[in-house]
Amino acid sequence: MAKQEVKSTRAEGTPADHPDSEYPTTTSRAGRVRQKIIRSHIESVLRRSPSTKILPQALALEDALSHLDLEDEEARRAPGGLTTSDFGNLAPVAPPVLSRRFCIELQKELRETLLSIADYYDAGECVAETEEDGRLQAALQLSGRIRDKKKTIEEQETSLQECRARVVRLVEQINEAQPALEARLVEALTTLPPHFHATRVAETDVVAATIEAALLKLSLVRARAHHALYGYSLPNKPDATVSRAVTAAYEKLKERQQVQETEMQKLDRQIEEYESMLRLVDGRDGSFAQVVKDMARVKRETEECRKDLRRLGWTGD
Repeated sequence: MAKQEVKSTRAEGTPADHPDSEYPTTTSRAGRVRQKIIRSHIESVLRRSPSTKILPQALALEDALSHLDLEDEEARRAPGGLTTSDFGNLAPVAPPVLSRRFCIELQKELRETLLSIADYYDAGECVAETEEDGRLQAALQLSGRIRDKKKTIEEQETSLQECRARVVRLVEQINEAQPALEARLVEALTTLPPHFHATRVAETDVVAATIEAALLKLSLVRARAHHALYGYSLPNKPDATVSRAVTAAYEKLKERQQVQETEMQKLDRQIEEYESMLRLVDGRDGSFAQVVKDMARVKRETEECRKDLRRLGWTGD
């Protein structure tokens, strides 16, 4: 395989292999890169095992011939007017033909380079294949993976550019709408607060008027209730009103209170006289003194009960 690669280095990437006169630039560049890689690997193998001195000269001849083949059809002449046929007739060595052993070494060198490139590309992303054939197969698919990755990156860049353009459009729309929105906000702040203030003032006035009307109604209701309660009179006695009856009852209660106070003073004097008599008879600890205390307590409690009954409306004796 390597022998065929080396033999065909002169033909690959030349316009003569293609019917079109305008050969794509990318294909020519790929052919030159391929020649350079193969030449580099051949030199690497020669440095490790320099078994012949003729091969470097043959490689130099191959480079010269490849240079002439890559030129334009009308300018296939080296400096001095040498042509491809002149190089073939006058060169001291024949074009390079690699031996089988050298081809095996070259294949090994190319395989190691390809695997190292694949390992570098896949570093930290996938586990290396344990079998060399599997690793080599994955390495041979590396170009397709790189193209897919490049396509994905281009698609992501396109999507990113679209997102960026959309963001820019939104920013422009926001910048265009911002002055109008700010003007509307200023107008709202200028016109709405006075309107709201007037509305609140009107509502406050309505509430105040409602409260005043309610107070007037309460005063009227109170006056009517007072008149209905205290101004009531019998049909046959217009002058006998409840107010006069309450006044007369109050006067009677005041008179009765004065009479009770006079009676209490009189009872106090009598108790003092009884106590003085007790002290003369058998002191404060005798049975008569106990009877007097009980009578005084009964009398006092009786008066308190009468007061309570009078407060509750009892008018009996």
